[in-house]
Amino acid sequence: MTDITFHFIGWCNETDPDGTKHDKVWTAFSVGDRHYAGWGKRGKAISFKDYGGSYSAKREQERVTKQKRRKYDEVDEF
Repeated sequence: MTDITFHFIGWCNETDPDGTKHDKVWTAFSVGDRHYAGWGKRGKAISFKDYGGSYSAKREQERVTKQKRRKYDEVDEF
């Protein structure tokens, strides 16, 4: 069985000035040589994106993760 390696697990729990509440997670992980992202709201289904197994897929996942780190607080687990 191939191990899962988590690169980032983030949680956004904030309220916008207009009162809109956000309670969601975003993660970047790899399974073998394939790179993925997952996101969703608390209590809802998580959506996943398969970036693929190439070097450019890894770089794209890293680019998106860098953007998400600005908005999501890093946590240890879901």
